[in-house]
Amino acid sequence: MEVHAAHGFADTVLLADAAVATVAAMAPPDFDVTLCDEGISPVDFDTTADFIGITGKISQEGRMIALAREFRRRGKVVICGGPYASLSPGRLRDECDILVQGELEAWRRAADRLG
Repeated sequence: MEVHAAHGFADTVLLADAAVATVAAMAPPDFDVTLCDEGISPVDFDTTADFIGITGKISQEGRMIALAREFRRRGKVVICGGPYASLSPGRLRDECDILVQGELEAWRRAADRLG
C-alpha cells in the first residue's frame, strides 16, 4: 500500500478478506480449488482451471476487468462476484460469463433447503 511505502514499511495487507476462502470452502469436495490473492502471489494466467472466480471492491474495478478479459481471452469461464459485482452489476455483466450478486452464503442455504 502506498501509505505504508511512504513511511518506509514493506507492502502489507491491513485486513484479510474472507470472501475467497469462504467461496472455496463451499465448493463441492470433488472440485480442485486454488486460491490467489495478488497481494501475496502473482496470478497464474497459464492455469489449467476451467473456471476462474474474481471478486473485488469498487477500488479494484480496473484490475477485475483486466483479469476477466485476459482469462476469457484464454478460453476460461469467468465468474465475477463480491461487493463491486453486487453494487454495479451493469458494469461487470459484459466482462464475465457468470455474475453473482448478493451473498453467496444465502444462495447456498436456499439450495440446501431445496435438497
